[in-house]
Formats: sequence, structure tokens, C-alpha cells
Amino acid sequence: MKRRVLMHALWASFVSCVTCCWLLYTAAIATRDTNLQVVRLKPMGDAWEDLPKLGSTTTSLSTTAATNVTRSPNILFLMADDLVGYLPLLSSLTSCDADPRCRLLQIPNLQRLAARSAVFTSAYNQFPLCNPSRASLLTGRRPDTTHVYNQSFSFRTVAGDMVTLPQFLKEHGYYSVGMGKVFHLTELSYDSVIHDPESWSEPFQKHGIWDNLWREVVGNGWKAVKHGHSRLSDDNVIRAAIVTLRQLKQFSGEQPFFMAVGFFRPHEPKVFPEKFQSLYPLENLSLPRVPRGMSSVPPLATTSAHTLQFHSDANILEAQKLKPDLSNAKSLSLSWIQAYYSCVSYLDEVVGLLLDELERLGLDENTIVVFLSDHGVKMGEHGAWGKTTMFDEDTRVPLIIRIPGVTDRGIQISQPTELVDVFPTLVEAVGLPALPACPAQSADVPLCREGRSLYPLISPTPPPWDHVAFSQVARGTGFMGYSVMTSRYRYTEWVRFRHRPHYRPDWGSLHGLELYDHDLDPGENHNKAELTEYSEVRMELRERLHAGWTAVVR
Repeated sequence: MKRRVLMHALWASFVSCVTCCWLLYTAAIATRDTNLQVVRLKPMGDAWEDLPKLGSTTTSLSTTAATNVTRSPNILFLMADDLVGYLPLLSSLTSCDADPRCRLLQIPNLQRLAARSAVFTSAYNQFPLCNPSRASLLTGRRPDTTHVYNQSFSFRTVAGDMVTLPQFLKEHGYYSVGMGKVFHLTELSYDSVIHDPESWSEPFQKHGIWDNLWREVVGNGWKAVKHGHSRLSDDNVIRAAIVTLRQLKQFSGEQPFFMAVGFFRPHEPKVFPEKFQSLYPLENLSLPRVPRGMSSVPPLATTSAHTLQFHSDANILEAQKLKPDLSNAKSLSLSWIQAYYSCVSYLDEVVGLLLDELERLGLDENTIVVFLSDHGVKMGEHGAWGKTTMFDEDTRVPLIIRIPGVTDRGIQISQPTELVDVFPTLVEAVGLPALPACPAQSADVPLCREGRSLYPLISPTPPPWDHVAFSQVARGTGFMGYSVMTSRYRYTEWVRFRHRPHYRPDWGSLHGLELYDHDLDPGENHNKAELTEYSEVRMELRERLHAGWTAVVR
């Protein structure tokens, strides 16, 4: 009885807190001082038919703005969540012959964007988890500098006041706006500043988005819904994005904009319009094969828990007790894969709507478009599900950058690159002063970079690229896995980690090694770390891993 009373009290406190936050937010929106008028968002209708037509919003759009070309290009920054890196982006350049997963995915709008962009086929995140990856990407710093290793806190709380990409652009004359999931979710976090108000010219747009997400989460591991009867979070994100883009069009000749749009899919809960399910019949899907060689993987290298097991519909569909790798639930696993692929195609559609609107408004020829994901996800590979490993499915991500007049013919870049490179790349692409390289310890340095600009790789004669990619992931508070990726290998060490105030690995306390030869084993199923014939490779990669990013970022 006491426990029930306590739970009711906690719930009441939570509801009260959310209500207060909402009232404060709406009050701030109502009183903000900005040139852009607020547009109250209506629910998305079936087939997006109730989007306001040009000129019908509360903002009157200029008919001559299309002829005004700003000196500095705009930036449209699109982020997905949990999107894998093996997408079939450039059919003429990227082969799917060795990867049946790639052949299955249907993403015509992303392919359309990629055909006019630089596509980085070996781009890696710095930590395969939402909050750490996004903090690293948006500050241009690595997790051991941001001190963000979990989902709970903002880098400003645990590290320092680092300048973010949108904040930097705002301070250099850009109008900076964001919506959806850009920084990690405030509502699911203990930290109230994680949306980072310093980054935006106006309050971050959450209205009309978060309520739908909460409804989707309850009980659903996945769900196909009739569009128009159950409006989804990304429906509201794309509505907010299109309305905001139309507002920004009015000022396109006066001030460049940075517009960040964060989509929730294909992250779970995998709730999507039912029309996409028919693209991926269950009979065309199969589970990944897990070879016996996986037994050589260190225990810290993989994860057994899968969040699908916490959704009530999974337990309803599978009466037996689920194994951590879902190996005793084939039908459940295939349905999960089907839902993931359906969410990817749904994401592709909403991205296409925004790209169409950008072109219709005449903004596409002066707007850099970036599309990426914070991390990938496993769906049975390596006998595991979810993320937070160093395997390629978790660490490799799609990265597309379209620069009008520069990438129009489509470019494939296969050298190892990192999400931490995006910040300095965009700074160079818009012609702003280059960021200085960070010192080895830079948590108290407001503005510097721990990555390199990728802009030289886009040029007709790219320079030699000696860069490798680094990623890491935590195991509790006591261990950390660190990986270095080259064009052929991934090498990982699992070591003791020294937390506050050091935030550094103890290389002398080794608890596991991994080495994968992607030329022979692109699926990373056979650990070569203990094989004699790879001893020289292992020693070379060990030196590069321990030297870290400071050896290549200058």
C-alpha cells in the first residue's frame, strides 16, 4: 500500500513538472523577440494534404525573395537516429553485391540527394549512443573531452561551455533554428538544458512533436499504423520543418540560416505508416548468420540486452521467455527487421518532402544540405541487437554533404572519416575562418576542433589523406572500448577507464583485443587479434590507437 501511494505521488510530481515546463515554454514562445512569427502547428493529415499552401501561413512570403541570393550559403542539417551505414546511396558508385541488407532498402529520395552530393562511405561516429554521439558531433569534440558517456547529461554540465556548430554559425551572422531530435531528448533525461538554448536564435521547437512520441513509446516495440488515424512524431517534425522553411524564405536575401531537423526514425519504437510494410515482405527477409568464429570475441565487446524485450507487445507475440539474442524468436526477429526497414523508407519519404520544399522555394541552389545519423544499430548481427558496440553496424553511419556547384555530379569518398569532422567542414564550406586545432586537453577551451575539415576531399584533386577514424564505448563506469579504423582494419582495445577528474584510458590494464580484416571479413565475424600473421598489423594499429587523434588533427 505504501509503495502504491509512493508511486502515485511520484507520478503526480512528474505530471506537475511536465505541465510547468510546458507553460513556461509556451510563455517563452509567446513573448520571444524575433523577426519570425510563430505558426501554430496543426496535426498532419493523410498524405500530408493539410500542409499550409504557399502564402497561407501567418507569415507573408516575399515573391521576390527567390531572386535574392545571399553571399553566405544556408545550411539544412538533417539528422536521423539509429540509421545504419550500409544504405544503397549511389547506385552507380556503391555496390551492394556483397551485402543483401543494402539491396533490400528502398530509399529513392536519399538516393536523389546522394546523386548530387559527396557521399562518405566510411564515416564513423565517436560513440554509438545518442547523447554522446550528438554532443561530439555538434561540438566537434570527442567524448573524452565532452565527458558525455550516457544519456543523462549535457556536455555543459559535465565538461564546459564549448561552442556548438549552430552556436558558432549564430555568432557569425546565421539565423539558427532547430526542431525534433537534434541534441538528445530533454524529456527522457535528467538534465533540463540538454537542448542547449545557447545554440539557437529562437527557442528550440518542440511543440506538436513530443506528445506523439510519448504515445508511440507506450507498449510498442513496433507498429504499422494507418496514416491520418495515428499521426507520428516525424509527421510533426516535417510539418514544423516545412513551415519554418517557408518563414525563413522571406529573409533569404538578408540573413543566411542554419536549420537543424532531427528525425526520430528509425529509432524504436518502430512505429510507421502501414504502406511501407508491403515493401518488405517477410518471405524476402532473413536473419544474419552468426559464425562460430564469434566465440573469439572478448566478453566486453558485445551486448546481450535488447530493448525490444522491454516492450509489452514483444512478450505478447512470443509466449516463451526471450533469449537475449532473440535466437528462440525467429518470427519476432524478422518482424523487427521488417519494421526497421519500413521506418527507413518512411524516413526517406519525409526527407524527400523537405527536399522538394527546399527546391520549390528556390532555396536549393544556395543551401548546403547535410544528412547523417548519430549511430547505427545491430539487428541480429554478431548474435546481438541494439547498439553500443564497436562493430561496424553501430559505428559506421551515412554521411551526405551537398554543396551546390561543388558536388553536383556526385562524389564517393571511401577514406575513413568521422562525424567530429562535420563542424570544421561546414565552417570551411561557408567561407568562415578555420577553427584552430584543440590541445590534447581542451574541455576548458570554448572553441577549437578535434576533427579535420573534409572539404579538401571534395576537390577534383584531393590531397593525401592519412587520417584514421576513432570511436569508443563505455561498459559501466570502469571499462571503455577504444577502436581505430583504417581503410582495411578495425582494431579495438578494452581497457580500464579513469573517470573524473582524469577521463582517460589506462592502456596498461587490458581486458580484451579485437582485430578485423575488412578485405577478408567485411562482416567482422572473425577476430584476428591473436593470430601470429597479424602481429605486425596489430602493433602498428596499437601505436595509432594510443597516439590518438592528436597525431592526425593539426
